[in-house]
Amino acid sequence: HNSPIPGTVNLSRLKLIPFLSAIFEYMQVSPVGYAGENNNDFIRHVVPSDQALGEESSHGSLEPLQPHIDNGHLPIGNESCEHDCPAPHYIIWLGLRCDIKVPTVVVFLDDILAALPNDVTSSLKKPIFDAHRPPSFGSGAVQQRLAPLIVPDGKGGFCTRHGFAKATDPESSYALQLFSLAAENSALAHRTFLLPGDVLIINNQKTVHAREAFRPKYNGADRWLLRFYGVEDFQDKWMSEHQLPYLVNG
Repeated sequence: HNSPIPGTVNLSRLKLIPFLSAIFEYMQVSPVGYAGENNNDFIRHVVPSDQALGEESSHGSLEPLQPHIDNGHLPIGNESCEHDCPAPHYIIWLGLRCDIKVPTVVVFLDDILAALPNDVTSSLKKPIFDAHRPPSFGSGAVQQRLAPLIVPDGKGGFCTRHGFAKATDPESSYALQLFSLAAENSALAHRTFLLPGDVLIINNQKTVHAREAFRPKYNGADRWLLRFYGVEDFQDKWMSEHQLPYLVNG
């Protein structure tokens, strides 16, 4: 996890990489990047791109980012991580530029589940949802599997892979629709504006996050964050390339 990071010379000069790494080290969390995503780097610039205007991604802008977790096609909660690294346990965002019209929206999973009937929660626990690899892995990197939308965390709570999971039958469609409505309930949302130098850390598997649509101006003042993934209990068997110890299978 401590190897030099390709393509980050300018950021290193600003001492941002050591700063972000130190936060995870204090949390006893290992920074990771997923093979095939973000050019195999573990720092992602969350900033609008004119080549991705219509994408539902961190580089898009004209389409809203609906409530989701990152990389929910990977194991979450107490699911087996024998072959693949789990979905990120934590996300750090570092604010570089703030747009006061575009907050980062976070909703806690516990609040969503508290708003749902018991029968819907029971459906969410069943492996009846198609878990899709997100577009950040590229159009050619297609992967899906049947999985539950919520999974026990082994500590009496739950984790979720909401975002790129699709329904497969009437039961999953109904449960997913109600979950999505609760996740989009503005009364449950926490809106945050990251000023330059501000840091926001979330538990990726126990919250969903979102971003409203906006039209970038490309005038040097558009919203700009750095995103950084971390996982607990890093295992060497997850490594994709030994030359890049932070790069894991995804």
